[in-house]
Amino acid sequence: MSTQDRVRLMLWNLERDGGPEPRPGVLPERWRQGYEEVLKPQRPDWLAMLELKYSQTRPDVAPAEKHAAERRFTAAQQILGMRGFRAAVGQRTNPTGVFIREAVFPSARQRHHPVGHSAPPTHVELRLAEAPDVPVITASFHSAFCNPAQRRSEAMDLTELVDKVKAHHPNPAGGGTRPAGCSATPTSTRYPSASRSLPSTGLPRR
Repeated sequence: MSTQDRVRLMLWNLERDGGPEPRPGVLPERWRQGYEEVLKPQRPDWLAMLELKYSQTRPDVAPAEKHAAERRFTAAQQILGMRGFRAAVGQRTNPTGVFIREAVFPSARQRHHPVGHSAPPTHVELRLAEAPDVPVITASFHSAFCNPAQRRSEAMDLTELVDKVKAHHPNPAGGGTRPAGCSATPTSTRYPSASRSLPSTGLPRR
């Protein structure tokens, strides 16, 4: 049993990913402050990011834009000491992401949902070292901020995501399927029963 009995879960929405590079190879000051001065000292074990606008690109962009996105995403992982995952860019230009601390979650597998979501969720299946046979289903999900009807539709998208992940994990006791748990940001949070307590720890949304 690990001496760590809590897992810190965090959500951060740094508007427009802190902005573009002021010049090639130079990260914006707002981005640097967010990662170095706010996030890093908190030492999250699982971090949902909602607006990775300049940390992810579409496949058909210019090489310079791809390099800038990789540079920023790599810098984020190095500053945090965490492993990062990104969803594809959807109709909206603010893709989502998830960062995990591998000492806590030694096993991770990303599942992609390139269609059916205006902003595809970053859906990552994790496993704790103490319970390697129990999958922990997590997702970072960014809803529309100014359209109530679209938010309702996206809530249904999230419900469908949970339904889909159930199909991947047969219930060992029989009688259908079930996920071990689902931490879906920001709409709902459900956790598996385990020896660790998983408090939700949030940062102010920007």
